[in-house]
Amino acid sequence: MNSIFLAFCIKRILYVCFYSTILFESMSCFGQHTFVVEGKINVSDGQILLIPAIPSDSIDVTLDIRSYAANIINGSFTIKGELGYPTYPFIFKFCSKDTSRYSSDFFVVREGTQMAEIDLKSPIPLVNNEIMKSYYEDYAYTKYQRLLKDITWLQTFSDSITAAYPTPELIPDSLTNVCKLIKENHIERARVIESNIYSMKDRNYSFWHLYVNFYQRGIQPGYEYFLKNDMSDSDIARSFIGKILTAKLNEANIVGIGKKFPTNFEYKNLTSGKFEKINTEQGKYTLIDFWHSACGICVEQLREYKKIYPEYSAKGFRIISVPGDWTGNLDRLDIALRKYKFPWPEYLDENRKITTAINIDAYPANFLVDSSGTIIKKDLKPEEIIRFLDKNL
Repeated sequence: MNSIFLAFCIKRILYVCFYSTILFESMSCFGQHTFVVEGKINVSDGQILLIPAIPSDSIDVTLDIRSYAANIINGSFTIKGELGYPTYPFIFKFCSKDTSRYSSDFFVVREGTQMAEIDLKSPIPLVNNEIMKSYYEDYAYTKYQRLLKDITWLQTFSDSITAAYPTPELIPDSLTNVCKLIKENHIERARVIESNIYSMKDRNYSFWHLYVNFYQRGIQPGYEYFLKNDMSDSDIARSFIGKILTAKLNEANIVGIGKKFPTNFEYKNLTSGKFEKINTEQGKYTLIDFWHSACGICVEQLREYKKIYPEYSAKGFRIISVPGDWTGNLDRLDIALRKYKFPWPEYLDENRKITTAINIDAYPANFLVDSSGTIIKKDLKPEEIIRFLDKNL
């Protein structure tokens, strides 16, 4: 009897130790981590803002990362706050009557005290915690600054050419080729910047860089490679929050370029009233357009599609549009459909269940798929679709 009781007690003690360890790890990860930023800026007074580069609720609802403001006194400021995780990406913002608006590149704040120096002529703030020191030493003041300067010059030159002519058709062929080379150079240099950042020694910064870009621009070509290879040995990638971010990136990539557009969802056919799966393999190219009747840009784009549809549909181009209006408030959608009489099928995404599942968080959003149902382009404007169809049909 005593041996049974002893075994029972030992088992209970082991349970308590096990769950206490889990609780401690959770609290250490998501507890409040205090930080201080002691800063200097090349203006004597005003107010500086420290703003999260990505909203914390876009990562996990348990995180509570807020913005902070501090008064600048004789070129110095102090910001104190709390983080829901030991590191988090922020940006500085400053504006006054005497200077233009300033917004810094993102940087990583970590728990504890760190110094920061801001030059309103440079987007890169000097932050002296270990993560940012690694970034500056590895990259910021070598390749990045030179490439950023080149990209800025190329973009300015390209913009000046575009501004000199009222329509792209009037630009001489010689200048068109120059613009094309500038754009290709711009893209290549941007790719070099990102690939170098992702291969830095401090993968903590690299991971936040990837996620900030993901939040701002969505999944881009190459993210999957960086996530599986360059980021695989990152401490933050292996952490609890890193696993959340990784899962979100993988979920978002369900509709990445090169992927098959998911056809396992059922939409409500607004003509028949039946729930159906959409077929993306009936034409040479199919544009799947997600829109909302309250979105002015969405409606304008659909009206532009309607103008070109007779010509290109005869050559194998199809459109499937998917309004995301809430089922309890379809009056505006009904009015729009009766008014514009779009000549392609409309499938309702009831209460945005499908757009949520495939990580569409803004309208308009569209996907161009080929005859196999593979996504080849995303978020095209009408003029971009016309150029593509003229070249490929």
